[in-house]
Amino acid sequence: MAEQIDSIEASRSEAETSIDVNEVLANRLSIKKISYNEADRLLEGVKATAAVPQQASQPSPQPRQQPQAPKRELKKETKAAAGSLRSMIGGAGKEFSESVSAKVEEAEEAKLAMPKLSLQDQVSELEKIEEGIDEKVFDREQIGIIGEEVRGLSKIAAREDTSRMSEEQRELVLMRNQRIKEIKGRLNIR
Repeated sequence: MAEQIDSIEASRSEAETSIDVNEVLANRLSIKKISYNEADRLLEGVKATAAVPQQASQPSPQPRQQPQAPKRELKKETKAAAGSLRSMIGGAGKEFSESVSAKVEEAEEAKLAMPKLSLQDQVSELEKIEEGIDEKVFDREQIGIIGEEVRGLSKIAAREDTSRMSEEQRELVLMRNQRIKEIKGRLNIR
């Protein structure tokens, strides 16, 4: 019983993935230098937008008449300030999302068995999988696992640099990639 508990806890710790948000966000915001006058102008635009709701909530005895031209200028400055803030925040959010996606993909690829095999073994296993598909020996769950393995192996193969490989290894890579393509076609995998 104790062995089973240890086995379960060991497998659980292997499956957990942690993502350090501080690492992801570190040095991701772009900082640009602006002049004092430009910073002051941007802040005035932000202050003007913040002041609008306050003015509406406090009744004023005499409405202030402002010329039309300054209102338009304030609106343009406010929009410019809001746009620049949005772009800075949006860029950080996009980078964060991309970084998290990359970490999740790395964790998923680490769980796969096929990429850890040698090229010869990958080709051999893919041949066996093709035979099994032809003979319809796999159940739905096994087909799902095969699909995950082939998809993951395909992604890794796409990033693989074959320029430093020997001619024999390149031939194995071509054979493996052809098998992957055939299996993906038979299982309707993208």
